[in-house]
Amino acid sequence: MTAPALFRLRHFFLLLGLLLNESIPVSAADRSPADLAKQIANPQASLGERITALVSLGSKSKALRDDAELAQEVAPAVYQVVTAPPEGDPKAVTWLVSRGLELLPSLPVTPEVIEAVAKILTDSAQDLDLRVRAAVALGQLAPTNPPENMDDALGAIRRLAITSLQSELDTAARRRLRAEFSMGSLANMSMTQPGETAVMQEGMGRRGGREGGFGGADAEGVSKAECRRAAWRLAELADAIAPAKGSKSSSPGLAAALEGPNQEVANTLAEGIRVIALTSLLKQTLPPDPNDPQATSGAAGGRGGMDGFGGVPNSFDAVIEAALEEAEALPEFSASE
Repeated sequence: MTAPALFRLRHFFLLLGLLLNESIPVSAADRSPADLAKQIANPQASLGERITALVSLGSKSKALRDDAELAQEVAPAVYQVVTAPPEGDPKAVTWLVSRGLELLPSLPVTPEVIEAVAKILTDSAQDLDLRVRAAVALGQLAPTNPPENMDDALGAIRRLAITSLQSELDTAARRRLRAEFSMGSLANMSMTQPGETAVMQEGMGRRGGREGGFGGADAEGVSKAECRRAAWRLAELADAIAPAKGSKSSSPGLAAALEGPNQEVANTLAEGIRVIALTSLLKQTLPPDPNDPQATSGAAGGRGGMDGFGGVPNSFDAVIEAALEEAEALPEFSASE
């Protein structure tokens, strides 16, 4: 299952839990966009009710694009979600704002909303995936509604690409630390017989296991799914700047709001991020092409233990580390006069 599919599944269960806990009738789909907007903006409504209404409003995005008057009517409610989200469970609020960001391209937006989206992108305290979706929204709204400070937006996207890769390594490091503490606890168990601890450590993998157990697997390292998630994030960020040549993407990208040398620099940045996403990350999660001598000879070099099925590594730490080095070498955007 791909990373985006996993995210959608996680969000589905989050929404389902809110619906079940609050006994919300799932009938919002039959309500008019205007009624849904009122529900979203209602300060007395629960977070679950607002999410239900926003999901239903999202399913009517085509109607909003086709009816300017209707879009104008519901826009303030969506603006509120993005600019001043309600309090509540952080994950649920993040998901709510994400859906609001997805709706913005179907609505008339104001400069204040654009700057609110840009603020989400540049705020390092925000959820990583929310920041990615903010970048996507800005790319879809360009060139008619570009952010006021393009240098800040493009610089934030470059930094976000770096931060997202570093976060995967940090998560793996925390797992290894927990595993090390767990192994230490097992070693100190009084019921453990002499020699038994060493056997358990060998089988489970020391220090979370770069050496690993069970054929070199690194259970605490960066997984294939996490590597693909990193690739998805970077691919989205690249498209937010400029879609790939020949792409059918409906997003013009931030570069479309630039001209001349500035646009060329932005396009170069987008292509650099895209290469990392598709070649340095996603391609490494796939079995090597038997017709490619270079792929078959070096596909697993330094990338953790092999799973024994098609030469795909069990741990992708080295893949992420190499991609991180590439991301840090990407050119910084600075608009020329």
